[in-house]
This record gives sequence, structure tokens and C-alpha cells, in this order.
Amino acid sequence: MDFRSRLQGELLARLLLGPERESSMLDLAVMLRTDLGTITREVERLVRADVLVLRRTETGVLVVRNTGSALHEALVRLLMLTFGPSAVLAEEFGKLPGVEQVHLFGPWAARYLEIPGPVPGDIDALVVGAVSRDAAFDAAQEVTARLGLPAHPV
Repeated sequence: MDFRSRLQGELLARLLLGPERESSMLDLAVMLRTDLGTITREVERLVRADVLVLRRTETGVLVVRNTGSALHEALVRLLMLTFGPSAVLAEEFGKLPGVEQVHLFGPWAARYLEIPGPVPGDIDALVVGAVSRDAAFDAAQEVTARLGLPAHPV
């Protein structure tokens, strides 16, 4: 499956990586910094592709991953490599002056090495170089905003 856009990749990363969660389309639009119409169209495409499902409640419609889809496992692996913690950490911390290296460690590092375990609920990053603590925490906040998973720089 090709990603239509960066937005679609980030939408899928938010919904398929990390602990299972349900989100409203409005919440997704706010988190991904786009309009509701765009999110609605992307979600509808992914529902038709059997990647996501909609769950109707008394208060509205919630979007959730479809773990029963034949595409689920392969898509999660692809997302890990393209829009997952490793890629997002490299992008956000790579912007900072003084950063020499950034290493993912903990449960996410284990998942990248294909070591089985529960879906990680946060991201641990070792930052090497002469970078200010405030700048590292700001970059971690961007990682958190993009993936919906708390990021902890060390």
C-alpha cells in the first residue's frame, strides 16, 4: 500500500503504532493540524481499504485500527520504518544544532529488532552531543505531538 501523502502516513502512524486507542475525527484533525474534511476523506479511504474501522457511539463516530485486516501486520512494519519513532526522532532531533547522534532504546528498539513484546506506550531516546536540555525537550514534544506517544530524551 502506497501512502497518498505525508498526512495519511502520520494518520496511520498515530492510529496503528503504540497502544490501541479510539479517536474522533475532530481529535485527529486537531492532533494532525489539518481540517476536519481532509481527515474525514482520509479515514473514509482507509476504512474502504479495510485498514481502519468506524465505531458509532451515542456521542459520535470513533476511528480505530482494524487488527483483523490482512494488511495490519505488514502495514505496522512499514509504518515503523517510514513514520515511526525512529524516523520521527531522526527528523526532529536532526534539526537541533549540536546533536551528534540519537539512539532509540527500550521497548521500541526491541520492536525494531523484531523482539516480541507488548506494544510500547512511550519512546525512549538517547541524545548524544552538545545540545541544550530545553532544545531536547522541545524536540521530544514535537515527537509526542506527531506520534501521540510520550517521548523521553536522555
